[in-house]
Amino acid sequence: MRISTLIPLLSGVSVAVGQYYEARKLTEIQPSNTRFTDLAFRGETGYILLTAVGGTVHQFDSFHQHGGPQTLATVVQQELAGIVELDTDRYGVTAWSQNGDAPTMSLYELDLTEPATAMWPIGSPNRTPVNIKLGGLAAINSHISFQVDTGAALRGINWADGTLFKDPYFDQIQPGTIGIAYRAPNLYVTDAQAGTLKRVKVNEVTGAVFPSTFETLVTSSFLKGCAGIALSHWNEDIFVTNPTLGAILRVNLQTKTVRFVSVNSIVKPVAAEFAPWGGLYVAAQGDNSVGSSVWSVKVPDEPAR
Repeated sequence: MRISTLIPLLSGVSVAVGQYYEARKLTEIQPSNTRFTDLAFRGETGYILLTAVGGTVHQFDSFHQHGGPQTLATVVQQELAGIVELDTDRYGVTAWSQNGDAPTMSLYELDLTEPATAMWPIGSPNRTPVNIKLGGLAAINSHISFQVDTGAALRGINWADGTLFKDPYFDQIQPGTIGIAYRAPNLYVTDAQAGTLKRVKVNEVTGAVFPSTFETLVTSSFLKGCAGIALSHWNEDIFVTNPTLGAILRVNLQTKTVRFVSVNSIVKPVAAEFAPWGGLYVAAQGDNSVGSSVWSVKVPDEPAR
């Protein structure tokens, strides 16, 4: 188990002098088909759910860390892209597969309420252009969530019937959008090509966007290549993973500055989220020499939950 002390590094970036971030590698797995893509939590149990490109959903006990992640469910010939908690032990999962000239997006529901894990398809509602990468998921309630992809698509998902919906204001999304998160009433997205962080207000029941434009919060060259978003629970700071830089970034919305929490310590961090029991957890894809991994990052000013 690796422990690293991380400090903000690069010049020209706002730093918090004297603040240290401690990162611990909790687990690592080597097979290339288990490259992690997203993570979610099972309430306050300490269990972390992880989706992987090999079509698998893994569960990892972050409290005890014995034996590594276990496989909960597998989807054949599809890559899992995102996972989001819809209700207690009920999750929405997105997947895609290359069929013919374009990938097909599929929706799955993962049910952990029964003794035997159940994961079943609830629709394959969309075909996406070639070379488009599905991004993350953000739930606004138990049946409505949002999903983005790098082809400038923002979709609403109705998990009750497995359908997609669009709002005219969704068309403001630009190519390169891949990260997404929700904190009422705002939906946050990252644009990896432009290096921007944006938000827009949405209806908490229907998911409709209030008549307005997406507000650009921060633009930075360090946000180019960014991926996942984690919203802090004690202030408006936002933590962003950047697999291109191998970095975790902290964005202060009041000062419009970007800090480096870590640089080159975590290989290809793709998703991050604050756990219900506290702490920032990061899923990383790794590379040819380093396997996929799960990290916990101690944020020095995070209050106890």
